[in-house]
Amino acid sequence: QQTLEFTVKTLEPQRFVVGQYTLSVAAMEKKLLPLAMKLGVYTMTHGGKINGPMHFNFPEPVAEGATEINFQMAFPIGKAPRLTGRYKLVDEAEFYTASMTFDGPPEQLVETWKAFYFAVVAKGHSPTGRSRQVVIDPEKSSRDRIHLELQMQLNKPVN
Repeated sequence: QQTLEFTVKTLEPQRFVVGQYTLSVAAMEKKLLPLAMKLGVYTMTHGGKINGPMHFNFPEPVAEGATEINFQMAFPIGKAPRLTGRYKLVDEAEFYTASMTFDGPPEQLVETWKAFYFAVVAKGHSPTGRSRQVVIDPEKSSRDRIHLELQMQLNKPVN
């Protein structure tokens, strides 16, 4: 079995403009891009400034065999938009995380997350249950290949 490579790092606090969603697994392929576009356009046309790549935030682990997934789509922002609709601002504290790069077919993502989780736990880390997928290179992504940074939040070790 191949060893999964990951790093542990602390990310600086960030402010995000966030949309909260629950989608069926079947609907995700069709709906993710339009929802991301709406969030980005809304942010920019309401006075905001996007300051980094799209994040998919998962507040809790996705259950095995889930038919629906609760998640957030979020852009880090340098300037907050005027909020009038379904979006909100979220200030995230620093994020202590295990991190790895995924560059492959979307159908391998779930298995990669599982392997990532077991590799992290095997090294003695304690995941909190929160995770993120950060879009690394949207121009090179397609239906057949996606490029993401997978971030698994960890409990900080007590020294």
